[in-house]
Amino acid sequence: MKTKFLILFFLITYTSNLFSQDSEPLVTDRPDATESSVTVGDGTLQIETGFIFEDYTSSSIDYTQQDFHIATTLFRYGIGTDFELRLHGKIQSRIIESVNNTEIYSGLNNVSVGMKYQFYGSTDGETNGAVLATAILPVGSSEFSSSSIEPALLIALSEDLSELFSIGTNFGGIYLSDESELVYLYSLALGIGISEKVGGFVELFGGIRSSISPENFLDGGFTYLVDSDIQFDISAGTRIFFEDTNWFVNSGVSIRFQGN
Repeated sequence: MKTKFLILFFLITYTSNLFSQDSEPLVTDRPDATESSVTVGDGTLQIETGFIFEDYTSSSIDYTQQDFHIATTLFRYGIGTDFELRLHGKIQSRIIESVNNTEIYSGLNNVSVGMKYQFYGSTDGETNGAVLATAILPVGSSEFSSSSIEPALLIALSEDLSELFSIGTNFGGIYLSDESELVYLYSLALGIGISEKVGGFVELFGGIRSSISPENFLDGGFTYLVDSDIQFDISAGTRIFFEDTNWFVNSGVSIRFQGN
């Protein structure tokens, strides 16, 4: 409910910006896991928020974990044409059910701060590259917080294959402080321009580390562009090559407030 009032507040306050006719195409970092390879633009604030439900059920033991990621929000603010600052946070609730036992946790998850620098953009706008550097701060509730700061680095690349199809990829890593381990991250997404307002995507993403088996996910979804500065999205995915059941659904909205 609080998220709805926040969105309404910004819609009322910045209405003059929401219907700009000469704006650049709206490019978001949600709902897929693949971060875009372009920045938001000088003086532009972009808010991308949503809700994720994730279910994990063990096939070998009587164990189920459900996570509700509430108000998962990314703030992006452009400084110059090729640089943006980023702030991300969320509220999380977790329900764990096992034999004769149910546990419920709720609270703030860790907050991440970072930047994106677009180091390449072709003159026709079809090929782009960016680097993202992030620090995850251990400020969340004890159930969800890490023991110390966790740095992450990603390279994001994209290419428009045609008027209908585009491809994007990320590769990089994140250091997990609790496990003292580096996780190598990857993603590959195919974007589909179904119409002027409707888009779709399919994506493969995951993480690889030495201590456990690789985590690989397959997801897909749709976006709907209300106007040049507002976009709704919905998606779903599942873990693949995995004995247990692990799936998620994701829905949200992205709003852009353009600078001068």
